[in-house]
Amino acid sequence: MRVLHLIAAGNNGGIQTLLKDYAKYSGENNVFSFMWYSGITEEQMRQQGAETICFEAKKCGVVKAAMKLLNYVNEKKPDVVIVHSSPMLRFLGTIIKVFHKEIRLYFYCHAAIKDQLEQYGTIKRTVYDFINRTCIEKCEKVIAISNYVKGTVQSAYNTPNEKIAVIYNSVDTEKFDKPIHTAEKKVKIVFIGRVVKVKGIQFAIEALSKIPDDFQWEFNVVGDGAYRDALEKLVKEKKLEDKVTFWGSRNDVPDILAQMDVFLHPCTWEEGFGIGIVEAMAAGKLCICSNSGAIPEIITNGTDGYLVEKCNADALADMLMKVMKQRDAWQEIQKNAKRTAQKYNAVKFAHELDDLLEQSSGGRKK
Repeated sequence: MRVLHLIAAGNNGGIQTLLKDYAKYSGENNVFSFMWYSGITEEQMRQQGAETICFEAKKCGVVKAAMKLLNYVNEKKPDVVIVHSSPMLRFLGTIIKVFHKEIRLYFYCHAAIKDQLEQYGTIKRTVYDFINRTCIEKCEKVIAISNYVKGTVQSAYNTPNEKIAVIYNSVDTEKFDKPIHTAEKKVKIVFIGRVVKVKGIQFAIEALSKIPDDFQWEFNVVGDGAYRDALEKLVKEKKLEDKVTFWGSRNDVPDILAQMDVFLHPCTWEEGFGIGIVEAMAAGKLCICSNSGAIPEIITNGTDGYLVEKCNADALADMLMKVMKQRDAWQEIQKNAKRTAQKYNAVKFAHELDDLLEQSSGGRKK
């Protein structure tokens, strides 16, 4: 079956990485379209043999790009359209469904539904909320990345339970399956992800500043973003320049994780899933994460990782000290983390999504 995916852009991000892995393992005839611009992930998808198309709205304008998309649908007549992100794409997905009732439309919800609208002003938020509601009404199913996200859709739009399918995000776990780092006296701590305020890196720095000098540690921030300058200023204020290093954006995350002991994810918002957490677990890291959103669906506190109250630097500092003291417990936690990560491997994810699409088509094959 021909499946058209509508994606905002082809740069490096969680949605793009997920779809790159899906393209690798899916049995469907997938086409991945990027509305605004291409990027490194789109290029990698093409290199691995996936069919991609870019409508270049950033260059030619939204209206012209939208017309290119609609013409493409008229010509190629996909069996399925999956909308992955952005209110504009959900609007276009709804338009496609109105004019092509035979096409099955899927609303892929990659985050808590209301959190996606918070960045907009009142008028845009009202319009985009209406678009969400209409797209959900027209679609075959909503695909939620966790039970937490499913709950936010039901709460916001009173969506029937049977109209929402939960398919957890995935990780290409084989890439992270490296020998577990043998901790030295100095514990190597890492954050990997977008350097933005909601990731809570500021609370990690605050927590680390509270740890007594007899603990030896280093903290490595891997990633980049608009909040980096503020964090570097905070590091100077706390006099931690010799212990905190900003690595910037990197494309060798599996190798970086292999060198580390503890992975921090102290997010301040309700995380919809947490791909970076599963990557760290697959690498056998000791994960300390905020007890928020879908994270408790991934980590069982004290079994395969640790959960702490979000936005609480004192609680995070206490947990860090506890983990650094109890090294005899590391091996069991690491082994359990690697086992848990296998529940989210990319092959399993691809099969689950393929099965959902086939079931809703009545078993009709491509």
